[in-house]
Amino acid sequence: MWHPPAPTVTAPPALFRFWHDAKCFKGDDSTSLVQAALISAGGVRTGGVHKLAEVPGPLGWQRTSAWDLLWSPSTKALKAAERLRPGQMTCAVAGTAAVTKKRRLPETLQQAFGSAVAATIVPRSYTLPDQVRQWRAAMEDERQARLDAKQLVAQQQQQQQQQQQQQQQQQQDAPGTPSSQDSAGAVQPAPALRSGLWMLKTAQHLGEKLSLLEGRRVLERRRCRRSQGGKAIKPFLVAQHYVDNPLLLGGRKFGLRLWVVVTSHHPLRVYLHKNGLVLFSSSEYDTATTSMEDGTPGQSHVTNYAQNVDGDVWGLAQLQKHIGSTNFKRMYKAILRSTAFTFAAALGSMKAEHTKLGLPAGSGFELFGVDYLIDENYTPWLLEVNATPSLAVDHCDPEVKELIRQQKGGMVQDMVSLLRLPQRFPPIKQEARPTHSATQSDDAAPLHSSSSTSSSSTSSSSSSSSSTSSSSTSRSSSSSSTEGATRNSEEVALLTSLIHAWHPATQQEPSLLRAVLDTELEHRVKGGFMSLGPLLPYDSEERGWHVPWSGADLLVHQWHRDRVQVLAAGAVPQQ
Repeated sequence: MWHPPAPTVTAPPALFRFWHDAKCFKGDDSTSLVQAALISAGGVRTGGVHKLAEVPGPLGWQRTSAWDLLWSPSTKALKAAERLRPGQMTCAVAGTAAVTKKRRLPETLQQAFGSAVAATIVPRSYTLPDQVRQWRAAMEDERQARLDAKQLVAQQQQQQQQQQQQQQQQQQDAPGTPSSQDSAGAVQPAPALRSGLWMLKTAQHLGEKLSLLEGRRVLERRRCRRSQGGKAIKPFLVAQHYVDNPLLLGGRKFGLRLWVVVTSHHPLRVYLHKNGLVLFSSSEYDTATTSMEDGTPGQSHVTNYAQNVDGDVWGLAQLQKHIGSTNFKRMYKAILRSTAFTFAAALGSMKAEHTKLGLPAGSGFELFGVDYLIDENYTPWLLEVNATPSLAVDHCDPEVKELIRQQKGGMVQDMVSLLRLPQRFPPIKQEARPTHSATQSDDAAPLHSSSSTSSSSTSSSSSSSSSTSSSSTSRSSSSSSTEGATRNSEEVALLTSLIHAWHPATQQEPSLLRAVLDTELEHRVKGGFMSLGPLLPYDSEERGWHVPWSGADLLVHQWHRDRVQVLAAGAVPQQ
């Protein structure tokens, strides 16, 4: 029997090609939140093979001619960034190691803002071995302070005993006389005593090889160079004051995992997402057992998920409900400020690395996981900034697993939206768009140097590589966020005229116009991300701080202050 042919379904044209190294993120194509979001935004996965594939040849991140956007661990993305053409993007911002490396985070904050301000963001920290003398002196000062405090307590107790004896004597001399206490001799509350504990960190991740020790034991452990098995011990890179007064919920310690995206370093644009995870320790907080014999922190003293697999996880809304809106707002306001200052502190390093590598403007963005601990005064303490944070969705409890999926998935969708990919990339011609299966069997495409990336140089390449590179280079001149299809849109045209009228210098300086325009366009698609621009310390020079703001940064700062009035005057909706 004859059957009519099935109707032809024409897929919408792909906007960009991306490579996603799923195997490096402890997942696969079917579970990847990033891949799903990129495909939803109009992407098609191409680029090569992953490190575990049986097919020989360069890895996906090495085939720079075969993708427009790279999602890979930051170390690989930075290697690929050195060979980018104009218009390509990688998921790494050069120079952010200034805050993602455990050893460099406290150094970076101290260099930018001084020790006093740094100590309001991260617990007091010392890099090892460079600051070991300062660390020893700090421990000695604390030891003496504890001795002085104990003496003060003993004196107060003695005074209290003397007062009680005097009162008893008065009662005996004059029975029935009401007892009185001289207010001048009232016992004052004893000062809080620090525990003297230090958290020692190595370069390892996932909470591994941490040590939690009292000062004397810390120095003894530093002198140990080999374990009992004869293997070299990873050196400690940072000694950090242990926060010994954590806020407890249900008797357990917890930490916050939040997400930050940097979309530009010139000017600096940084965002914090409203989603987040509250990660609990698996055991009730126990001050009697702070660490094991080898210095490993007790289970109740660590909160990262890798050390508490399938532990309790909340969203931020549940945390706010539990501690109350007033306490939550105070805590979150401090988190916003600390996060803004942290990434501002890294600006000098970002600029230096971009200049050193000669990276194209607008070629990188990066997602970070920031970890905070909250103390009993609702003060947030930044513990780490993580490059390539985990986006895995895994938990034994289906409801908790779904919570994790919603928190991470919503953030990833907003991140992809923030990149404005449909405006950045014009549609790919169908005949020029490679498929993922084809690229896996193609001959290896060599890494390209920046000097051979012009569109004219690709016309003589082999047929297998020209189909991938020509579509990339043909759009390189129209890939920046202020060019291509968006340039002619009514929204961009209106915003441009408003910005010109607001600040006439932008008419003569296209880079200044681009800085303000990109800032506003990102603001209009940021979803759950909150711009930290208004909180960046632009007054650094006045305060004696060291943050190398540019003219574009300061102009964007002015735009943050004026945008509401400017947009209202131009009858532009404020999103």
